[in-house]
Amino acid sequence: MIDQDHTATLAAMEATLEREISWADANYDTRANAARIVAKLRDTDPGLLAAWLDANAEQLVWQAITCLDNRTRPARAAGRSAFAKAVQASEGGDTSAMTEWLDDHRDRLNAQLRQGASASHE
Repeated sequence: MIDQDHTATLAAMEATLEREISWADANYDTRANAARIVAKLRDTDPGLLAAWLDANAEQLVWQAITCLDNRTRPARAAGRSAFAKAVQASEGGDTSAMTEWLDDHRDRLNAQLRQGASASHE
């Protein structure tokens, strides 16, 4: 059940968006509008922005996870395929197949760790 505060927050944000967006301009840029509206809300009504973000947090996190999943799914699937091929080759007598897969996997993980470490120092 959605409470009255939640409903009021959603209605207030919708009214703000309707007021701030220039619908008459057929070439309006949704990202530019979003940036401008967020900046304005940070200055003029940070409470509405915070309440709206809180009310939509689950949906926003779900969208972020979905985007991440869509971006990384091919690499994850390729990794599984490469592993399956290495196992099959190894079972067929290729003693280097699993070693090569493990070396490649280790190198990719180390690169990710280095990238994460450098991003946290920025």
